[in-house]
Amino acid sequence: PLYDASALVMLDQRQNKVMDVDAVLSGLPSDPTSIENQLQILRSRSLIARVIDKLHLDKAGPAKAVAPSLLSDAIDYVNPAHWFGGTASTKSKQQEAEDKRNGVIDGLLASETVTEIGRSSAMKITFRSPDPNRSAMIANAIANAYVDDQLNAKFEATQKTSKWLADRLQQLSRQMQEADVAVQQYKAAHD
Repeated sequence: PLYDASALVMLDQRQNKVMDVDAVLSGLPSDPTSIENQLQILRSRSLIARVIDKLHLDKAGPAKAVAPSLLSDAIDYVNPAHWFGGTASTKSKQQEAEDKRNGVIDGLLASETVTEIGRSSAMKITFRSPDPNRSAMIANAIANAYVDDQLNAKFEATQKTSKWLADRLQQLSRQMQEADVAVQQYKAAHD
């Protein structure tokens, strides 16, 4: 048996703007293109990689990380590198670890489904696994990683805006001081 676990994520619809710096802290618009962009983020390898890191799925054995598939078994069988058992590996350990990680990412992506819910700005993340607890854990981890990603993006935007505002304030302060000096010089020169 396979078990599906789902988590729902809703796009932030608030439109917060700071002093006409357009869309710095704005919520995501709910047009079809923006929603599709968010669906692609939920299906991205980088988001799944963060889930793997958080849950340490690459440390588990292959059976623990992702249920084996007939396709992966067939590919392993057809791979000539496996035909000659004790031959020396041409791959470095780093490359093997990267290949293993990519395999775990591919397996998780194959078990993940992300869909838009009707005409709303909500998205449904579904994960399928032979273990119901694992399905729920990974579906929730994907949703949490997405929310963390969105919060980090807003935090970075806030930091950039704060830096821009501080730099602009400093620049305006210098201009005001220069103008004040010019006024004082004009008063002194023209009595």
